[in-house]
Amino acid sequence: MPRLKEFDQKEALRKAMNLFWNRGYHATSMQDLVDTLGISRGSLYDTFGGKRELFDRALQQYRDFYFAQMEALLRSCPSAIDGLRQLFEGTLENAMRDPEHKGCFMVNATTELAASDDTIRTAMVENKRAVESLFLKTLKKGQETGEIDQDKNLRQTASLLFAFYNGFQVLARLQPERRELHSLVKGAMSILQ
Repeated sequence: MPRLKEFDQKEALRKAMNLFWNRGYHATSMQDLVDTLGISRGSLYDTFGGKRELFDRALQQYRDFYFAQMEALLRSCPSAIDGLRQLFEGTLENAMRDPEHKGCFMVNATTELAASDDTIRTAMVENKRAVESLFLKTLKKGQETGEIDQDKNLRQTASLLFAFYNGFQVLARLQPERRELHSLVKGAMSILQ
């Protein structure tokens, strides 16, 4: 009779995500994963595959969670500009409150792995497209309501917003003054005028 898995897979994946997010892929060993997840090496391999498969699943879980939150916020806010401002300021506040100053797991994975790993690069390009598409929908809503000029190049603006969004998260890791970061958000919002 096969042994039943005696651990919560969702909780184990959450713990793995946090470990990879804190340390990065290369600095996380299989032993670190075994110790953090509190499961045997065999159970880890049987359930998740190897370290790389677990990393990919953890990264996808992170992306799905945060993308859904972004989408819900931008969809629920009647004002496109206010929604984007709330997204950027909320992201900065969360980053500033993080005592470990981890930044964004997606950005961290991009800087650590995308140059040398085609699978990660492809996943990050797909994420970029999805976020830019979400920003584009929001900007179109802003044009429809008259908040955003009809002559604005929305695709280019969505790409700029993506760059700002990721840049803010990198800067937040440096622990600058809140006032400085919020000033940058104000500058980013000025491209919508």
